[in-house]
Amino acid sequence: MARRSFEQSVNRIRQLDASEGQVAFEMGDEVLEQAPIGAGHANTGGLEILQRLAVETGVDFEVLRQRRFVSSRVPHGTRVPSVAWAIYREIAYVEDVIERERLLKLVATEDATQLVDGVWRPTRHKTADGRPRWTVDAIRTHKGEKSANPALGSEALLDRAFKGTPPQVILHRAFQEATPEAIDDVLDQPEVRRAVYEGLHRRELEASERRERHIAADPIGRRLDQQEAMLDLQKWVDVMRRHIERLHDDILPRLGKAPDRDPMAMRRFLAEALADLDEATAPVRTFVETGGTDVDRFLSEVLGGNRG
Repeated sequence: MARRSFEQSVNRIRQLDASEGQVAFEMGDEVLEQAPIGAGHANTGGLEILQRLAVETGVDFEVLRQRRFVSSRVPHGTRVPSVAWAIYREIAYVEDVIERERLLKLVATEDATQLVDGVWRPTRHKTADGRPRWTVDAIRTHKGEKSANPALGSEALLDRAFKGTPPQVILHRAFQEATPEAIDDVLDQPEVRRAVYEGLHRRELEASERRERHIAADPIGRRLDQQEAMLDLQKWVDVMRRHIERLHDDILPRLGKAPDRDPMAMRRFLAEALADLDEATAPVRTFVETGGTDVDRFLSEVLGGNRG
């Protein structure tokens, strides 16, 4: 394929900068073609070309420089669409060629893992098909570096949850993320087990008393409040239905068929958005199936189990 002219590259970089989706590699390839990196980073006039591109395209010089660098160290055949460009940026800065190749193969062929509690555990983030998704923090642990936002180990999670009287959300997260063995160990401690049951009992009493006071004080007002909540729920469902109809009748037809090589990552974006939507509506599903909220179910099933 013939090399683009400088003006053609300027126009293409402008288009990519205005686009949505995963265009970082395509922009980096375009810049690399105009400003190749010499052997041993020899001066080939690349910096001057980068400065011209930055002026002509309006894209920040550092953005162009970084994307060119990543493209130069991550060949086309090693790039996987489901792995974010930020992951490849972390790998690109590994100086050892053999180690860099190992990491490129790792993210292309293996499910994502992160070092937690001294062992490699699947990441909590999921891909569109439900597999653990690579994150910057995860790949940093594979590089032997400290994560910017390290996943808390079981000991730290449970210690944080049981200091004083924690909010239910912290306690909930601790029991979701800690290993079963760590949970068993901490609940084997009499003082912790007693605090859990006392907290559960106190919460049940408070909820029951609050409900009884509300009904006793104004049973008609309570029924009106429930009716108003039902109207709000119907409005919410109507809004959701209109959004889905617009998605089906207008947005998706305009997107057309996503190509096999999808630089805008439309299918990936929609799959991840669908997973986020499913997670966001999980409380509704819980209420329909059980008549209670997620927190109610967690307290009764997880903390309310029979432990000696």
